[in-house]
Amino acid sequence: MPIKTTSISAVFVSVGINIEKEKSKILKDSTENTDVITLSEETLEDVETFMYLGSVADKREGCNADTKARISKTIAAFPQLKNIWYPKYLFASQYQSENTGVKIVLPYGA
Repeated sequence: MPIKTTSISAVFVSVGINIEKEKSKILKDSTENTDVITLSEETLEDVETFMYLGSVADKREGCNADTKARISKTIAAFPQLKNIWYPKYLFASQYQSENTGVKIVLPYGA
């Protein structure tokens, strides 16, 4: 593994990409290998779960963790959107127009 990380690091540097060692994490999924991964003599942190661009990657749950996170974000957003979808002034004006129409028809029909 050290040969691969060294060669990848060399290619990245030649292209102009800088690898941030402090921000780099390792997520091993379904593997028996427990070897540590190093990059320029620094050991990269092995994590159980992490989030990248809004997607959750989890060692144990796989894509279920991402699905649960997206559903919970959606559920949290609905109460905030309720005021936009159902404004109170719209129902008040609708009630006034129906009330006015009924009062005009009643005297005319009698």
